[in-house]
Amino acid sequence: MLFFPYRADHEISYIPLLTILISIVCIVVYIQQEKNAKELELAIDGFCGVQQPQIYRLALNALYGSSTPGECVDFILGMHTAENRDEFLSDVVKEADLLAGFNRADSNHYIDKVLRDNYDLFARAAPKYLTNELSYHPESWNPVNMLTAAFAHASWDHVILNLIFFFAFAATVEAILGYLYFPIAIVAIAVLSHVFYSVAMLGVVDPPPTVGISGVVSGVMALFVYFLPRTKIRCFFWFIVFFKRFSISAWFFVAFFVGWDIFYLFNDEGSSNINFAAHVGGAMVGYLLGLILFRRQKREVNQID
Repeated sequence: MLFFPYRADHEISYIPLLTILISIVCIVVYIQQEKNAKELELAIDGFCGVQQPQIYRLALNALYGSSTPGECVDFILGMHTAENRDEFLSDVVKEADLLAGFNRADSNHYIDKVLRDNYDLFARAAPKYLTNELSYHPESWNPVNMLTAAFAHASWDHVILNLIFFFAFAATVEAILGYLYFPIAIVAIAVLSHVFYSVAMLGVVDPPPTVGISGVVSGVMALFVYFLPRTKIRCFFWFIVFFKRFSISAWFFVAFFVGWDIFYLFNDEGSSNINFAAHVGGAMVGYLLGLILFRRQKREVNQID
């Protein structure tokens, strides 16, 4: 089943250059993420494809029961893409078999040192994992990554669906706010939706990092509703051989999606990769920005209507 909005049901005599530019940036960034992933894959294959030292193969055998290049790839890839490499290494070493002639503590210490030294040898020449560099880790409170994470994505499906929703609402919001206030709103929503995510993750052990512009999308949707609640949104629905185009009030459409996010924010229990906290936070921030900063623009829109 496929359901998405594709445009506001009114004409605007304005070219949404910033909306287009943001969409292009998201696509270009993801192309670079895929390119980096392929470069990283080649680097790992090259590293693991050569004859490895005996002590490294011994450590791999203790971890996986064998020491083929495949086991080397699994370990190096896991280390290089781990959010916390020390924790990753500690976890895998705990599961390792006991080395002959060692007690458990000495065996784990030896395996840890061998694996760490060999990974460091790989990491000195390997490209960094770009997605991890761009993503936002909620325990970091890093404002730079609050922005970079909004432009990075996890897959082509993730990029395309987010940008369809983004363009459907952002083009009109940009026309209302103009070239000055629109980017200010985008940056504020990107940062504050991630602040909301960090607050939501307080007390959570190992909260997952996040990427994607969906928090910004929620904020732009809320801004749209603030300015034009009764405007219709054109939507497309497809299921197997049935498809239909129809229009729905913006306030109802956004209320449905935000309500869905709020429900799953409290009921998901970690079963989904969707960042419901950022969605809800983005919607709250977007509507509050309208109430606090953009009342004049709302009055101007009402006069035109």
